[in-house]
Amino acid sequence: MNNNQNEDRGMMKWAPFYSVLSEKEIKESVENKEVYSKPDLSEDQISELENIIIDAYNNKKEIEIKVYENHKIAVKQGIINKLDPMHKAIYLNKKMILFTNILDVKEI
Repeated sequence: MNNNQNEDRGMMKWAPFYSVLSEKEIKESVENKEVYSKPDLSEDQISELENIIIDAYNNKKEIEIKVYENHKIAVKQGIINKLDPMHKAIYLNKKMILFTNILDVKEI
């Protein structure tokens, strides 16, 4: 066989795969591999997070927060703009984060 026949066979071999899955479906499949269940925090861990958050808010310190959202763990940085005890949330860079979704907090 010559090189052209090998290349053509390779394209024909994969053609059904590309026709079945769209680019969007392939991207979603790759993203869904990083799905996590929400870790449980102990009472001591929750208390420690609260103390760090209150201190960072009162002293306008920049923090890094690990947040559980949409079955993934995201890392966000910024200064806490507001504490909202009624909704049990904080506002980091003017975006609301529910306290129950916070996994870790550290000062930068």
